[in-house]
Parts: sequence; C-alpha cells; structure tokens
Amino acid sequence: MEAIRQLLDSVVQSSGLLLVVVAIFVCALLGAFGVATLVSSRSDARRRLAGATGLAAGGDLLNGGSLRMNSSLTGVGGIFERLAGIVMPKGEMAPDNALRLQMIRAGFYNARVVRIYYLSRILIALALGGLLAIIYPIAVPETPVQSVIFLSGAAAMLGYFTPVYYLSRRVTKRQTSIREGFPDALDMLLVCVESGLGLDGALARVSHEIGRAHPLLSEQFGFVGRELRVGRDREVALRSMAERIGIDEVSSLVTLLIQTDKLGTSIGDALRAHAYEMRSTRLLRAEEKAMKLPVKLSMPLIFFILPALLLVILSPASLSIGRDMFPRLKGVDLSVFDK
Repeated sequence: MEAIRQLLDSVVQSSGLLLVVVAIFVCALLGAFGVATLVSSRSDARRRLAGATGLAAGGDLLNGGSLRMNSSLTGVGGIFERLAGIVMPKGEMAPDNALRLQMIRAGFYNARVVRIYYLSRILIALALGGLLAIIYPIAVPETPVQSVIFLSGAAAMLGYFTPVYYLSRRVTKRQTSIREGFPDALDMLLVCVESGLGLDGALARVSHEIGRAHPLLSEQFGFVGRELRVGRDREVALRSMAERIGIDEVSSLVTLLIQTDKLGTSIGDALRAHAYEMRSTRLLRAEEKAMKLPVKLSMPLIFFILPALLLVILSPASLSIGRDMFPRLKGVDLSVFDK
C-alpha cells in the first residue's frame, strides 16, 4: 500500500507539473501570437491603403476609421481578441485615449491593437514568471522557496513592462526619423509651391518624392493627401497629421500653414523662413551632440583605455623596481621593454 501511495503521489506531482508547463506554453504561445498580430497590424493597414480603399485618418484613426480591420474575427484571432476584451480596462478605446494615440504614433493604426497590447503584457508576464519558477529549482536544487518566488515575480514584472519599453522606444525612433528628414521635406515642399503647385498637390508630390529617403514622413504626407482627396477639410487634415506625429516641428509647420491659409499671405515666403529655421535647428542639434561627445567618452576612457595605457607605461618601471628590491627577480630579462 505504501508503494501504491508513493506511486500515486508521484503521478499527481508529475501531472501538476505537466499542467503548469502546458499552461505556460499556452500563455507563451498566445503572447507570441499577440505580439505578431501587433507588429503585423501596420503592414495590414498599408495593404489596405495600397488597395485604394480610401483613408480617413486623424480623428477617424483614433476611432478606428477606415483603417480598422474587420472586427468579426474567427479562429485563434477571435479567441485572442475576446480574451483581450476581458482583461482590457474599460474606456481604453476612447478617441482621446493617450495609449491609442501612442499606438498610432508607433505606427499601429489598427483599432484592436490596444486590446492585444494589454493581453500580451499579461501573457508574457505569466509565461516568464511561470517558466522561471519551474526551471530555476531544477537548475539550482535546494533553492529556498522565497528566492524562487522573488525571482519569478521579478521575471513577471520584467515581462509585464517589456511591451511598454518597446512601444516607447518605437515611438521615439519614429519621431527621431521624422525629425531628421523634416528639413529636407520642407525644402522640397517649398520648391513645389514656388513652381506653381498648390498646397495639396505639393504635399502629394513631396510624399511621392521622399518615399525612398524618408518613408515615415512620406507615409504621413500620403495620409494628408488621401484625406484631402476624400473631401476632408485641410485644417483638420493638417492638425490630424501633427497629432499623429507628435513633434514640435510638425506642429509649428501645421500652425504656420493654417494661419497662412486664413490670412491669405504667401505660402512660399512662410515655407522659406520656416525651412531656414528648421535647418538651423538641425545644425544646432548636431553641434549639441558633438559637444556632449567628450563627456560620454570620459567613462570608457577611464575604465577601459586608461588602465591599459597605465599597464603598458608602468610595467617596465614596476619590474625594474621589483628586481632591485627582490633578488629573485634579477634573472628576469627586461631587454624586451627597451625596444
């Protein structure tokens, strides 16, 4: 009976471990599926745009707009979105929601990425925490339970906040890319306006010409051009572009174009002054980075280059002093350091 009881206990323990492993595998699988869906939403939106389905960006993008995919999903995608709807806080899909706007600035225009984002954070946290809770006691036997719980909680927190860091870095990277290419786009916009094109045609032309050099800025100008072609007001379309990008340079340009349009002044003169200011700002930004470079190089210089330099310089003198102080070192040949 004792042997049967031990066998049953081992079966129960192995079954519990198997269930935990299966649960972690399912969480990791769903988390990977959510991340893949989040990343692929931008390409889905581009395919819809390429299919000439029309665009209503700006405020409509915040509501889903014409870029929203079909919400009646089936299969694993439908299950994933229903689970995401359960864990997502209420009211997160509101048009003025900061996370939705951040998703748009990161390039995720699909309306359901907010739900996928929330569920992915939870699943990644559960997968990392549970995986560490199983692997660490096996890899390091006789580990205290408190240490396993602490490490599992730390891994879960890391997995929970990793999507936040990724989203923030993606927004910063896109904004930096747009900021670097904005003066070039302004110069081209000025050339198009002074050659006789209207503002709508100039935006469309610039969007086509800078597509290879600055694809993100070309994408935003393309959104504005499509909005204008479907009858959206120019002021609303321009303000929507400034809101989607979220940098001061674009906001100041939009304000300038709106005021120029209302007052009836020359767009060319305004663009020329603004383009000169943007080029000066970019030059000042480059000079600021150059001035920060010596400070940033001081730490590698102190911890890596200086010790090696001191070792090369002081080694012969140290060996000579040691040979004079300790008779056993008199047989060391130091002629190699004299060359």
